This record gives sequence, C-alpha cells and structure tokens, in this order.
Amino acid sequence: MRRFSVLLAVSCLLSAVYPQWLETTLYLPDSLCGVTYPRCFAYNPANNTIYVAGDGNCVIAIDGATDRKIARITAGEDISALCYNPTDNKLYCANSGSDNVTLIDGATNQVIATITVGDYPSALCYNPTSSKVYCTNGSGDDITVIEGASDSVIATVAAGDYPSALCYNPTNNKVYCANRSSDNITVIDGASDSVVATVTTGDGPSALCYNPIDNKVYCTNYNSDNVTVIDGATNQVLRTIDVGDFPRDLCHNPQQNRMYVANYYGSSISVLRDSMPGGGSRNFRHPASRVPDRNPPSSAACCSCRGT
Repeated sequence: MRRFSVLLAVSCLLSAVYPQWLETTLYLPDSLCGVTYPRCFAYNPANNTIYVAGDGNCVIAIDGATDRKIARITAGEDISALCYNPTDNKLYCANSGSDNVTLIDGATNQVIATITVGDYPSALCYNPTSSKVYCTNGSGDDITVIEGASDSVIATVAAGDYPSALCYNPTNNKVYCANRSSDNITVIDGASDSVVATVTTGDGPSALCYNPIDNKVYCTNYNSDNVTVIDGATNQVLRTIDVGDFPRDLCHNPQQNRMYVANYYGSSISVLRDSMPGGGSRNFRHPASRVPDRNPPSSAACCSCRGT
C-alpha cells in the first residue's frame, strides 16, 4: 500500500511538471488528402479549423476539437503560404506554381474565387485596419493588394528585387516587405497602398517581425548574420545587431519584451531586448550542434509571412 502511494505521488508530480504530451499524429497522404511536404498553416477561430498545405495542390481542413480531417480543398500549384482574414472569414492560399491565389470560404470550406496575381506568389499578409491581403510576387518584384470584401485586386505595388517576406504594423497602418536580393525593405502605407519609404538592411533580408510595445520592426539578414531594427514611426534604422550564423526566423515575446532569432547554421537562438544595458544580445547554442545542410528548407516565420 505504501509503495502504491509513493508511485501515485510520483506520477502526480510528474504530470504537474510535464503537462504537455503528444496527443496524436495526423498522416496527410491518405484516401482523403493528397498533401505531402506540409509547409504552411492557418487557423480559423470562427470555426475552430486548422488549415494545412504543401505539395499536392490542395488545402486540408482539420477540425480543432476532434483533430479529424474534414475537407480537402482543391487549390493551385505549389502552395507556398496561407493567410486568414477574420473580418470576412476567408482563407487565402498563395500558389507559386500557377501565379494565383485561391480564396476559400471559412464557413463552408468551399473555393469562392481564384485571383490572378503576379509571378511566383510566395508570401501573404493581412491588414485588419483596411481589410486587405498583400501578396508578394517573388519573380515579379511587386506586391498584389486584394480587397477583402470584394475579392478583387485593387493595386499592384512595386517592390525591390525578390520580395519574400511581409509584416504588418497596426500602430501606423504600414506593411513591410523584405526584398531578399536587393537588401532592402519596401514600406507601404496601408491606407493608400503607396510606397512611403525604402529602408536599407543587411545582406539577404529573410524574415520580419513587429514589436508592438516599442513600435519597431526587426529584420533578419541571413548573409550578413545580423538583425536590422527599424523605427515604426519614422522608418529610420535604429540599430544593426550582430547575431548567429544565418538568421532565418524571428519571434516576439511581449511579456518580457524580447525578440528571439533562430540562427540556422549556428544551431543557436539569439535573444534581443531593448532594456539590456548596451542593447546587446545573448546567444544560446545547442551543445550537440553540427553543421547542417547548406540548402535549408523553407519555413514560415512566427511574426512574418515568408515564402520560399
């Protein structure tokens, strides 16, 4: 009896210390689903539905309560990004292989429109202030602006060379586009869809993240191993911070007001915070780090919409 009580106590203690676990695994290539190499997600809070896409020219809808696949939605070729519009309950799917965006009704999971955009659409971003969706066209060097209510293209905005990531600033109603091959960021007014500034960054801007506490935009530069910090009000570069090798993604922690940077080749995470004396950074490196494949797979950034 005493042994049982001890085991029970240990079990309860472990469950309190480790509250997370793997609940299930959903295998996508089956009789319903043709998705392979899943690479983009979107969540619909109105219907508690998760959407996933990758290779296979379709989007899979998953019920958030049961984790069951509930719909297979035909889309375009080589899906690179998903984006949800909560105002109109619509899902947008960028098809880089067919140069269009598939528009899906969030209530019925039915395709309601296919919108032609530019050459190689690769990233999406929603502007809730004006209810617009922005789509980078990587090979066209421009951005297509889609109106959320009418499902029509209302503007095409010139960008830099190979636009590949987007980020929205709700404080000043601005959209930022990282241009990977011209080493700069195109700043767009969210009301007029006109370019208001072009900000020089480091070499190879790859991901963007907005800090709402300090109204700043952070940009990783993967070839120069640093992060450019931009003032959201003035569009001026405030600082360039050295980080690890090949920074690819960013994530903001609003509780401690810290920015986390994933360094791909460095197998490390740089932690940035404005309140640290000298405004420096800290690097965390995995003890068993190794030199990875020099051709990293594309992934979605936490704070920005980034394409391949």
